[in-house]
Amino acid sequence: MRDHLSRPHGKAFVFIFTVVVVTLASWLQERVSRTDGLARESLVLTETGAYVFGGFVVSAIQGGRAQAMRCLDVKQYVRFMPVSLAFLAGNFLTYTAVQGLGASQFFLLSQLRVALTAVILWVWKGVHQSAAEWIALMQLCVGLMLLVHLNLASGSPSVGYADGVHASIELLAPERHAMCPRRCYPWQPRMEMCWDSKKAAREAIQMAASAAAELEGQLDFQDDSGQDFQDLQQSLLAFVGCLLSSAFAFIYMEAQFKARKSESMAVKLHQLNMCGAATTLCLRVYSSGSLSFAGLFDGWTVGVVFFWALCVARGVMCSVIIIVFDSVVKGIADITAMICVCVLQVVVDNAEMDVNRAGLQLMLVLSIAVYLSARRLRTDAEAIRQSSKESTINHHRLSEGACKCKLQAD
Repeated sequence: MRDHLSRPHGKAFVFIFTVVVVTLASWLQERVSRTDGLARESLVLTETGAYVFGGFVVSAIQGGRAQAMRCLDVKQYVRFMPVSLAFLAGNFLTYTAVQGLGASQFFLLSQLRVALTAVILWVWKGVHQSAAEWIALMQLCVGLMLLVHLNLASGSPSVGYADGVHASIELLAPERHAMCPRRCYPWQPRMEMCWDSKKAAREAIQMAASAAAELEGQLDFQDDSGQDFQDLQQSLLAFVGCLLSSAFAFIYMEAQFKARKSESMAVKLHQLNMCGAATTLCLRVYSSGSLSFAGLFDGWTVGVVFFWALCVARGVMCSVIIIVFDSVVKGIADITAMICVCVLQVVVDNAEMDVNRAGLQLMLVLSIAVYLSARRLRTDAEAIRQSSKESTINHHRLSEGACKCKLQAD
């Protein structure tokens, strides 16, 4: 199985299948979250439980009692504990970051982790990227930040607030509605075809009240600008903490996975998620006040079960893609899945997308294609150099052996 995955076609299958699973899970997440009576902690608890118990059962089936006992290694639990702690810290920091940046902006900015991961791998592990790969990563970062800028300029409720107040006040200006055929007082807003003076007066009063309320809100916003700046600082610090913790977790997990190539994936998933499952169980007991699983599956439907299976498959495939490739390609797969989710929202959900966003999505796709092509060329060149080096070493050894045999014969 490992030999098939190490081949080019096997690697392509792993990447494509990971993107498909992550895309479907992310697309269905919003719909499942609207299910009545569904407790979110039940999904998290059952997912981590599937990795722990499923990994143990699969290991027992594959290798019998000896393979199952390899799962119950306390030293390996301790080795994987930093990963669980890093993800746990990132989850807590996510709440603070989302409150200040917004969910959509945080999701886009969190994809910048792929460039940070590449930098950390270069500094810490000495993993070099080619010039084309660095350029592609920079293009991805620029495209993601431009998407955030477009969202803030058009969809964020906190941005453009002052412009909205200014536009409402402008409606009170006499020069605003020049198409009114009737001369009004200088202070009175002139509406198009405002023949009814009573109706015009009522609309003017409503507009004035609305502008006054918005102006009052603007003044309150200016008074609280210091507090808002502190909240923004905390959100940015929390966001940086999320990036660092997640990048460290994936790099450390990659190192642990690749250091134990002989172990099966079931054993690795069991040991990786043991600490997370224990933490989730403790939080469940703390929130409910007792170790009771009554009502754990309340609200579960066929769609929820399908989504849960996709989440489990997503966790497995994310581990597989890290083993077959590395943490940077895992981040590339996440960005590709994000683009596929946008396509599904446009095609299936009839969501709107303007030309600017579509162009940026295409730019991200081209950057991903450039990175994967450049990575393929670099890995092929490294394999050729390694093969040439090994053949040279073997040739020298054969030559030395032949010389020794000749000297012994003489």
